[in-house]
Formats: sequence, structure tokens, C-alpha cells
Amino acid sequence: MKTIKFYDIPEKIKFLEFDGDKEDKRLHFDRDIKFYTANENDYKEIEEHIEKYSIERKYYTVYVWCDVSGFDYWIKQMQESNYIKISVMFKADEIPIHTIKQLEEDLIKTDGEFMIYESYPPYLQE
Repeated sequence: MKTIKFYDIPEKIKFLEFDGDKEDKRLHFDRDIKFYTANENDYKEIEEHIEKYSIERKYYTVYVWCDVSGFDYWIKQMQESNYIKISVMFKADEIPIHTIKQLEEDLIKTDGEFMIYESYPPYLQE
């Protein structure tokens, strides 16, 4: 079975980034999804969706995370968008090369699912 080191995957999936830490076994989407809502309940629903979301596969897990400072910090204090980050945690240093297509599909699906939340503070929308 032909394999690829997890840190070489960004050569195949261009929107993934490797941060240089080979022991961490993670890659990250090359951009953040910004989200903003003035409604605290909506904010909490987005955070809950982020917290519960993952795609578990044999060789990796795709998951989503954000800054956990919360509504009071991001919306009330900073009046800024929080961010959603998509990452992949690999279960080993290498994965079978044939799994790259599935990984790319999982990442695109995840991006699409969370892009619906992309939004900015009112002062940036004018």
C-alpha cells in the first residue's frame, strides 16, 4: 500500500497548511470563517454546532474549533467576529495515498457546512 506522510498532504490538497510541528499530527485549513451575531442565543447555537461537529475516519478526524472566549468577549467587549477553524488530526504519521480524495471531500463538506455562519460586525458591512 502506497502511503504519504501527513505533513506532505498540503502538496496534494492546496488549501491545507502544515505548521511545522511533525509531532502534533495536525493540518489546518488555510483560512478562517468569521462569524458574528448580536444575538447571544444564536452565538451559543453556533458554538454548540462547532463543539459537536467532527468527521471520524480510520486514518484521521476532521474537526472544527473556535476561540472559546465567548459572546461577552467577542461581541460585547471586542465588537468583532470570532473565527471558525477547520483542522485535521491524523492517527499516524502516514496515511494511504488513496484516502486523500476522501479527506478532500470531507474538508469541502465541512467548509460548506460552516460557511453559512460567515458574517461580520455591522461597521464592516457598510
